[in-house]
Amino acid sequence: MKIRQGILNILKLIFVDLILEIIYFPLWWYSSGLYRTGVFCLQQIKQQWNNMGLAIHFKFLFKPMYAQRDFAGRVISFFARLIQLVFKLVVFLIFILLFLLIFLLWILLPIIIVWQITINLPANGIPYAG
Repeated sequence: MKIRQGILNILKLIFVDLILEIIYFPLWWYSSGLYRTGVFCLQQIKQQWNNMGLAIHFKFLFKPMYAQRDFAGRVISFFARLIQLVFKLVVFLIFILLFLLIFLLWILLPIIIVWQITINLPANGIPYAG
């Protein structure tokens, strides 16, 4: 009798914990999880800015390369750096859009999953009362 009561208590704890986790999941997803995802995306964007050296490219855009101080050296250096800067800015913009997409996917994924489940329940022969 004591063992049976212990098993029932364990099962009760498991099911109560499961129900509480199911209820808590959306709260976590759209609060702490959303905050952490946003911080992660911003950190990755900042890290990519540093990895690509964009601040350095802006700083030295008008400086001549290889100490060529004559007019031709300055013009060639400016356009060479400008081409590099434009290319890196395009790549950086694609990177920003990628992480914006990841963040939006984080927001929309549970909604899309619930929507797909409700649409596909009747197709599987399960009656839907909605």
